[in-house]
Amino acid sequence: MTSLDALAEAIGPRNILTTAEDMAPYAVDWRGSYRGTPQAVLRPGTAEEVAAALRIATQAGLAVVAAGGRTGLAGGAVVRDSGPPAVVLSLERLNRIRDVDARDFSVVAEAGCIVQQVQQAAVAVDRLFPIAWGAQGSAQIGGMLSTNAGGIRTIRWGNARDLVLGLEVALPDGRVLHDLRRVRKDNSGYALRHLFIGAEGTLGIITAAALRLVPPLRAVETAFVAV
Repeated sequence: MTSLDALAEAIGPRNILTTAEDMAPYAVDWRGSYRGTPQAVLRPGTAEEVAAALRIATQAGLAVVAAGGRTGLAGGAVVRDSGPPAVVLSLERLNRIRDVDARDFSVVAEAGCIVQQVQQAAVAVDRLFPIAWGAQGSAQIGGMLSTNAGGIRTIRWGNARDLVLGLEVALPDGRVLHDLRRVRKDNSGYALRHLFIGAEGTLGIITAAALRLVPPLRAVETAFVAV
């Protein structure tokens, strides 16, 4: 059995793309500045499938390039043809909002959720998910956290890191770190989530996150200021 056969068995044959036509959208960034052809594109649907894919790829010596909404400008979600054999692992099927708790001011969302989808879920319970930037209609939660994105409200509410209460992460050896606790004051030990936020998938792939919500804005004023 080849490594691609093993990957197909782990995540389902319909969820591994191997033809040039099917892989084309994943082989170039949205500006057309970076291009690279993967061995395959993996589309797992659960954290366990992501972990299984990572374990198989690690054992086979395949590099794994994680892909979210692919809105980045640095080509981070595109395979390098000059590098080792690699597969793209897309989080797009992990797109469920697992829980929204208005009283707790928190939401648990999977990595493939569009940022705007989480914002809308917060608005539906009279809360605000405060991070915002131009790509919020296509960027995904996993990419937002893996790059520690900021946005236009960073001064008020901080970067993505400041909104994370807990994470679920698939690790290269096939294990899943379950740490979706939503405790604000937690002095029980290492805050492992901070190892993965901003690490761009190099230590593990984020599959879900518990995120902090804030009270909604009651008024908004806009000013144009000359500098």
